[in-house]
Amino acid sequence: MIALLRFIFVVCLFFLIRRLFQWVSGAGGGPRRRSQSAPPDSPFSRMKNLGKMVKDPVCGTYVDPSLAVCLVRGGESIYFCSPDCRSRYEGKRAAAG
Repeated sequence: MIALLRFIFVVCLFFLIRRLFQWVSGAGGGPRRRSQSAPPDSPFSRMKNLGKMVKDPVCGTYVDPSLAVCLVRGGESIYFCSPDCRSRYEGKRAAAG
């Protein structure tokens, strides 16, 4: 019986320490707020998508889609870090085609 109580105490202590660490590091321990949508062209709407990076197929740089140079081919959007990478990509496709 004492072993079971000791086990429950250790498990509770573990979760309490974990929750405290999340709260201190800001990883989601705080109160939840209702999200307010920002206008599509505002800097706040761009910050919402910062975790959704795409890879430039030419140089391999990861780019935020709202700031990237875009090329649409066959209904698919291809994102580039610069106009130079976009023109290099189009040059490779023209040479290969």
